[in-house]
Amino acid sequence: MVSLTGGQRHDITQAEELLAKVEPEALLGDKGYDGDGFIKSLEVRAIKPVIPPKSNRKVQRDCDFALYTERNLAVSQI
Repeated sequence: MVSLTGGQRHDITQAEELLAKVEPEALLGDKGYDGDGFIKSLEVRAIKPVIPPKSNRKVQRDCDFALYTERNLAVSQI
């Protein structure tokens, strides 16, 4: 699935809409997807967030970095 936006728009603005069309077990994303609202929406749907926490986060979250390293492999297989 693809959702094109203007170059000045952040990818996270399309994430929830795209995720509504699939039922993944986990979402592998970069730090740009580390938003409390987005993380909560993943957890509500029982989707494991594999997103490194931003360094300025007040409460740091855990991240499965072993799985995170595979994020580029998954994209290349599509």
